[in-house]
Amino acid sequence: MEWREFWSRYAREAYDDVALLAENRRLLARVCELVGSRKRILDAGCGTGNLTVELARNNRVTAIDFSPDMVAACRRKAGGSRDVAVHIGDVTGLRLPGDSFDAVASVNVLFNLSKPKQALDEAHRVLKPGGILVACSLLKGQGLTQAQLEQARSEWKEQGLAPERLERVLGFHNCLFESGGVKFTPTLDEMSGMLRQAGFDVLSTEKVYFDANFLVAARKAGT
Repeated sequence: MEWREFWSRYAREAYDDVALLAENRRLLARVCELVGSRKRILDAGCGTGNLTVELARNNRVTAIDFSPDMVAACRRKAGGSRDVAVHIGDVTGLRLPGDSFDAVASVNVLFNLSKPKQALDEAHRVLKPGGILVACSLLKGQGLTQAQLEQARSEWKEQGLAPERLERVLGFHNCLFESGGVKFTPTLDEMSGMLRQAGFDVLSTEKVYFDANFLVAARKAGT
């Protein structure tokens, strides 16, 4: 599987439909709450920009993604805002100066990385002293159960949305699991340990998105 092409195709065909799920909206709102406002933020792995746009309501945001189609979609959503800069980039090798961001947000990126520790190290490097990392990704042994899938389908139906759109999203979701796209799935304790090893103080941990994902907030230590 060529993952850059997978994510570009997902961006073109179905990715924005994920944002219609109530669980996704709640997740993005919680991330924004943890990040705060009036900050310079890096959206590390921005996708099509759903989180970027929300963060930019009260912050200045630099958004990066390795997929050209994701970046193009994010730029369209940003609409030329002076508070948003969008670039093609790699979260494991950021071409950004150190100590330059107040916060880094990363949602549903770490699971797709062969070297997640490298991404945490890079987040630590680009954060200012005392800066905050907010990260969300899949938990170990978790996927959407049948009951959770039915909940998503029920919410989708209540919004009057075409069921084939959700099934297309789930098709991409299944492809990730079946074709090796899910590479890193820690427990909450394992994730907290990795953050400490990378130089962070863990501020909070919780389960989100049907309890299938972790959401952590951590501060760059030593301040």
